[in-house]
Amino acid sequence: MNYSVLNKELTVIILAGGQSARMGTDKGLLSVQGVSFIQKLVKKANSFCGQTLISVGKHNQEAYANLNVDLVVDENAKMGPIGGIVSALKRVKTPWFMLISVDSPWVSEVAMSALWQAKKGFDGVLLASPYNVHPLVGVYHRKTFLIWETALKEGNLRVMSVIAKLNVNTVSQDVVNINTREDFKAMNTEGWNES
Repeated sequence: MNYSVLNKELTVIILAGGQSARMGTDKGLLSVQGVSFIQKLVKKANSFCGQTLISVGKHNQEAYANLNVDLVVDENAKMGPIGGIVSALKRVKTPWFMLISVDSPWVSEVAMSALWQAKKGFDGVLLASPYNVHPLVGVYHRKTFLIWETALKEGNLRVMSVIAKLNVNTVSQDVVNINTREDFKAMNTEGWNES
């Protein structure tokens, strides 16, 4: 795929503003073989699109300041992922944006490409496994901004309630989310630096 075309059409937003309460430490800063989750995702995003944004909270913005990537401090603290998405979307100038949650460092360029290629005729495309859909790993059109913003204003903070209002497609692929210390310990790190 010619990723240079995407430079003008796609922004990647890495969602890293959560409290990481179940993990007990900032998930984006977890490191495997000397590479943190956020470093891994930034590298993938930068190779895939022209603009990468990291949605952070006031509590962790300093930790991400050295990444040479535009940070967007969540204006809507404690409003969950939707708050971070709305804050970041105010900086998106491309017609499409891709969301990747920082706790999904195994998302591959193959999956990113599949999402991009499956968007035609839809408001968005998200990854789906046999047991779950993963709306925080997906591609969405910028025209959906008002739906995200309305949900935030109404206090409807469930991401799936926004997705229910969109015409979405899915791409079948398992997603590994690392949410707890147990998840991190059980994570298969084979191929970490190659993927």
